[in-house]
Amino acid sequence: MVELQAVKEKLEDLTSDVLGGNVDRSDAAVVGQLWNTYVRVVSVEAKIREAEELEKRLEELEDMLNRKDEASGWGG
Repeated sequence: MVELQAVKEKLEDLTSDVLGGNVDRSDAAVVGQLWNTYVRVVSVEAKIREAEELEKRLEELEDMLNRKDEASGWGG
């Protein structure tokens, strides 16, 4: 994912800044926690999209089966 790649790059920059003494370690720790939260949100969004897509596909399959049953006289 593009979003996760951007997070990785920012974390690499933050790490370099901490090691170089340009960013305070406590500030970096808070930023790291925030990025961790962001990654979890992105993960949940991806799972929701996946579930919605599966639900849509399942509904389409059910519709196809119902139409097939109705056409063959098996529909209740």
